[in-house]
Parts: sequence; structure tokens; C-alpha cells
Amino acid sequence: MAETLRRLLWVLPLLVIGSILTFALLAVGLPTSPEQRAVPLFFNPDPRGIRHHAAEALDALRAGEDPRAAEQLARLGGAALPHVLPQLEHLANDAQRRVARALAPVARRTGVARDEAVLDDPDASVRFWKRFWQDRSLDFQPTVVSRLVRRVAARSEALGSADLLQLDTYALPELVRQLGSIRHQNDVTRARRLLHIAGDITERRWLVADDASPEEARRAVTECRRWWDEHRALYTDVIGMSRLTATLTQTRYGRWALRTLREVTGLDTSFVGQDLARRARVTGPLLLCCMIGAWLLAAAGAALLAAAPRRGGLLLRGASALAIAALIPAAVLWPPRLGLEGAMAAACALSVLLGALPALHLGRGALAELLVAGGDKGSPPPLGTLLRRALAAAPVWAPLAFAEAITLVFALEWSSGLGGVGPRTVLALQRGDVAWLMAVCLTLGVATAVVQIVADAALARSLRRPAKAPEVSPC
Repeated sequence: MAETLRRLLWVLPLLVIGSILTFALLAVGLPTSPEQRAVPLFFNPDPRGIRHHAAEALDALRAGEDPRAAEQLARLGGAALPHVLPQLEHLANDAQRRVARALAPVARRTGVARDEAVLDDPDASVRFWKRFWQDRSLDFQPTVVSRLVRRVAARSEALGSADLLQLDTYALPELVRQLGSIRHQNDVTRARRLLHIAGDITERRWLVADDASPEEARRAVTECRRWWDEHRALYTDVIGMSRLTATLTQTRYGRWALRTLREVTGLDTSFVGQDLARRARVTGPLLLCCMIGAWLLAAAGAALLAAAPRRGGLLLRGASALAIAALIPAAVLWPPRLGLEGAMAAACALSVLLGALPALHLGRGALAELLVAGGDKGSPPPLGTLLRRALAAAPVWAPLAFAEAITLVFALEWSSGLGGVGPRTVLALQRGDVAWLMAVCLTLGVATAVVQIVADAALARSLRRPAKAPEVSPC
């Protein structure tokens, strides 16, 4: 028992190592977009944050007109102001006008300019931003933002939403952080308020209806957090300890790991997990049918082989050949919609393939016992004995049969058009859906490991069981 628990505990670290290796293989073998390839895979030696992006845009505008830099500065919004406005006085007059013109969309979006006409005058716009930073620089502090977000989350959206909107993207990190977990109706109300402000700032819509359930609100929060995973580096600074963590989080594997961790802990809705659970209702019965059928066939085939060694062996080999022949139309001739009943019949054919090898093994073992007992004149063991023997031998062949059954069932689902895990996995391979493929690989890995551990425990227990002493007849 202690050995079994120890091996079960080792599943978690092995799962982490397996996820890294699987992610690396998928990243190499699957098609990826240029944007994905631009992100490091496991380690980012040079993580970048808002400080870097703002300085990059400022340097470009200092050198001359640069539409891309102006667009980038407007996109960074309020998060860039603490890094840009203090440097405004140190720029040449022409550069000051270019920076002020690039920041005009931010002023219009946040409504900080009472008279937007000043934004169209280059010199007046420069004076406006200098005056704005003199008056509002103390508002761009983490403590101020945290207090405003807590006020909105706990009391009313009207109490601090206007101030948060004027802080623009500078408030996004705190808004996302205080979304928290969605368990009760009070959490739904908090999420509605914070997502409304975050949506106005980012010009996206994460809507939570007034009568939304916690699950519906959690889905909206999940979409917001996923967007934040992709854009976090644009609006947060990476200094000190955050720079160290950014070397891992600003990677493709880091983003996937953070998203998966939130889903496993129930903080976010697992869209992949829900789809996988729904499709497993189709794949599970097929897999179970294959495994049970293989076990029954192993016992029956062993009895047949023990009773008639030559004919039994030929029948088992012939049954395997017929099963293969029965599965060929599934891949070539059958219509795209076979139905669950037809697929269960095909799964029975799969069980013939899975049960043929253990049947031969058990049958030969039974035949050897007959020869030792008295040659071919001995009678074969009863079927009940062979069933128990097949169950006792299951720990030996079950893990391998389980892995083979998964492959065969996936192929069956793909060929028959069933809505199981197999067709969705093939589609994920075609589209490069790493999230789905990682979920399937890790789920199957854990399932196979558990089957192997349970099978080994059962085998060890059977080996420790003392054998019955032979009865000695009195002389």
C-alpha cells in the first residue's frame, strides 16, 4: 500500500516533466503563426514591460515622425504616461509636439481634456500634458489604483469608475487582479463592475448580465484573463522580482501553464475541459467495451486453446484476421455517420484484436498444465477457473492493452464520424491547437499511469498470496 501511494505521489512531478516534453514536441511539430514564434518557448532571457515599450516609442518619436511609434504610444495609453510625461520637458520642441500629438487619442478616450480643441493645437497640447502631469502625477500610484478598484468592487461602480477610466490602462493590472474567484452572487456583482470598466478601457466587451449565474460570470472573467495573458507585458513593469518571474511567464509554456493552473483550481472556466468531458461520454463506453471484451475473449480463447490446441490457435488467429477485415470498411467504405450502435459493434471487433494475444498466452499456460498433469488425456480447466486466471493475469497485459485500445478507439471514432475525443484530436493536429492536444496527452498519460500502478499493485498482491499446499493422500 505504501509503495502504491509513493508511486501515485510521483505522478505529479512526472506530469510536470511530461508536460514540458510534450509541449516541446508539439511546438516543434505543429504549425505556428509568426506571432507565436516571436514568443520564447520556455525561457525569456530579456523580458520586456511597459517601461521598455514606452521608451522604445519615445525614442522613435524623438528621432522624427513615426506613425507606428505614435500608434504604439496611443495603444499603451495611461500605463505609459508615468514613463513618457516626465521626459517631455527634456525633448526638443518638435519632438514634444510629436509626443503630444501621439497622446491625443489617450486624452480623448479618457476624457481628461475639458476642451478637446487644445489637443489639435501642437503647442497647446504640449502645455496641456505638462500641466496634466503636474496636477495628476500622484494619482498614478499603485496604492491609489488599488484603493479605487476596491471601492468600485465593494460598493458601487459610480464611486470610482470615472477616476479609473481617466487612469486608463494604468488601472488594468489591478482591475484584473481583483476579479478573484467567482463562487457566489456577490462575486458576480463585483465581476460585472470591474469587467465593465476594463472593457471600456480596452475597447472590448466582457459582458455580465444583471441576472447572470456564477458560471456565466466566470466565463466572462476567463475570457478577460486570457486576453490579459497575451497583453500583460504591454501594461505592466518588469523590475525586481517581477523581472525574474517574467523570464518564465513571458513564454508560450508559461502562458499555457498559468491558464491551466487557473482552470485546474477552478478559478477559470476550462473550455477545453468541458469539451473533453462531453466527448469522453462517447469515447469512454467504446474504450470500456474494448477492455471488457478483450478480457472475456482472453478467458474464452484460453479455454478453447486448452481444449483443442491446434484448432483453438487457428480459430484465434482467424478471429483476429476477421476483426481486422471488419475494421477496414470503417476506415474506407462506411458512411461518415455510423452511429453509436454500429461503433459499439466495431468496438467488439477491436476487443478481438486486444484479447487474442492474452488468450494465446493463457491458453498455452493451461495446455502446459494439462501436459504436466497427464498429457492430452487430461481434461481442460473449467471456464470459471480460466476466467479467474484471466482476471489474475490482467495486471500484466491491461496497461499495454489500454494504450492499444485508446489508439484503436480514436481511429474508429475518426472513421465513423462519432463526436468523440478522436476526431477532435485530429482536428487539433491540423489546426495546431496546443491547448487541446496538451489536455488529451496529459489526461491519457495520467490514466495510463494510474492503470499501470493499480495493475502492478494487484500483481504484487497476487504474488504475495501464499499458494495452497498440495494434498497428500495417506499411504
